[in-house]
Amino acid sequence: MSILISPMRGRGKYVDTSTTMISKLGADTVLKFDLIENEDTYDVIRGIRKRWSVSRVEGPNDKKEYLVFLIDRQTHGKNQRVSVSCRYKPLDIIKRYRVYDSIEGSFTAEKFLKIIFKGTGLKYKITKPLGSSRFESAGEGESVEELIKKFTEHFDVEFEIEYDNKKDEYIFVFAPYLSKKADYHIDDEINANNMKIEEDSGDMYTYAVGYGDYDDDEGIENPGFIVKFEHPNMKDVGRYDAPPIKDGRIKDPELMQDKLRTLIESSVKTSISLDFIVLNDRYPNAIAKVSQTVHIRHAILGLNVFVRIVEVTCVRDKDNVIVSQDVVLGDFKRSDRYRKRVSEAASAVGGLGGKSNFVKNYKMTTSRTSAAIRTNQKLIDDISVASDEKDGLMSSEDKKKLDQITNIALKAKKSDGTSVDLTKAEIIVDKDGNLKLK
Repeated sequence: MSILISPMRGRGKYVDTSTTMISKLGADTVLKFDLIENEDTYDVIRGIRKRWSVSRVEGPNDKKEYLVFLIDRQTHGKNQRVSVSCRYKPLDIIKRYRVYDSIEGSFTAEKFLKIIFKGTGLKYKITKPLGSSRFESAGEGESVEELIKKFTEHFDVEFEIEYDNKKDEYIFVFAPYLSKKADYHIDDEINANNMKIEEDSGDMYTYAVGYGDYDDDEGIENPGFIVKFEHPNMKDVGRYDAPPIKDGRIKDPELMQDKLRTLIESSVKTSISLDFIVLNDRYPNAIAKVSQTVHIRHAILGLNVFVRIVEVTCVRDKDNVIVSQDVVLGDFKRSDRYRKRVSEAASAVGGLGGKSNFVKNYKMTTSRTSAAIRTNQKLIDDISVASDEKDGLMSSEDKKKLDQITNIALKAKKSDGTSVDLTKAEIIVDKDGNLKLK
C-alpha cells in the first residue's frame, strides 16, 4: 500500500514512494519523501503545495496526518524531482495557534493547559498530579508551542503525542518522565549493527550557583537562600561555571540542589547510536519508538544497561514496510535520576516495611501514637481543678477573684435615682433608635 497525498480541498491520491520518518523526544516529528515525475505522479508533483496533507504512512489503517511545509523542486532530465518535508499535524497546530490573553499568576497544571489548548482541537492528559506554578507575562501573543515549553519547564515534565484512531484525536500526554518498557532487547549479536557511544562535553559544567526564595522586586540581591554545587570531578578537570539558576519561586534549598545537580550532570551528554535491524520473523514487536526503555547489551563495548530511546529514524518502502531503523539511545543520567527519585519515594513508604511487615509496623506506629494520646489525656485528667479551698491549675485566691468578676451584676441608674438590675433585663430598640427596657 502507498501513501495518500491530499490537497486542502478535494480528494487525495495514493502514490508509491519510500518514506523517512525522524522522531525525536520532545521535538518535531518530520516525514520526508521524494517523488519523480511520471504518469502516476504527474498530477501530484505539478499540484502539490504547502499545507497539503499526507497519511497512511504506516499502512492502510494509519490515519495520522502530516502537513507539507517544505517543497524542493529539481530537474530530473526532462521531468521534475520533488523532495517533500512534512510536519506531524498536532505539532504544526501548536506552532500556528497563539494565545493573546495574558496568563499571569499562580495556575494549576490543569487550568494552564485548559487555557492554552482552547480552540486548537487537540486533547491533553496529565499522568500525575503536578500542583501549581506561578507564571509571569505568559500568553500575550505567544504560540501554543512556546507556552507548552514554558509549561514543561515550570512543572519539570516531558510530553508525547498519542493518537486515537477511532476518534481521530491527537492527545498530548504530560508526565514527569516518559518511559515505556520495550518488549524486546537490543543485542550486538542479534539485532544491532554499527553501535557507537558518543560523549559530548563541549558544554561541560562543573560548578553552579542557584538563587531562590525571593520577590521580583528584590531580585537576587536579597534571596532567601543561595545554593552552590560542585561536581566531584571539579578538582581534577577544573572549574567550569554554569549559568546560574535564578528562580524566586523555588522555596526549598534541596529542590534547588537537585536542579543544580541536573544542570551539571546533563551538561555532559552521552548517547548510543546504532543501526537497528528489524527481524520481522523472529521479533515481530521489535519496532523502535521514542520514549521506550530498552535493555541493551554489547559484548565489545561492555554494555548491559537499560536505556531510553530519544530519537528514531525509520525508513519504509513503497509498501509501508520498515526496511531500516537508526536509533539514538541516551539521557542515561536523567533515567538514573528518575529511578532514584522513585526508589527514594518507595523507601519512604518502605520504612514501614513491605507486605506483612507494613501491616505490623503500621499497627505498631498506631499503637504507640494511641498510647501517647492516652498518656497525655491521663495527665490532664490528673490535674486537680482549683476551688475556693484548694489550689489547682491556679491558686485558690485567683479562683475567688475570677468568680467575683464573673458574678458582678450589671446595674443602671434611672434619672429619678432608682437602680435597675440589667443582668437579666431584656433591652429593645424602638422605632426611633432608642434603647428601652422591655
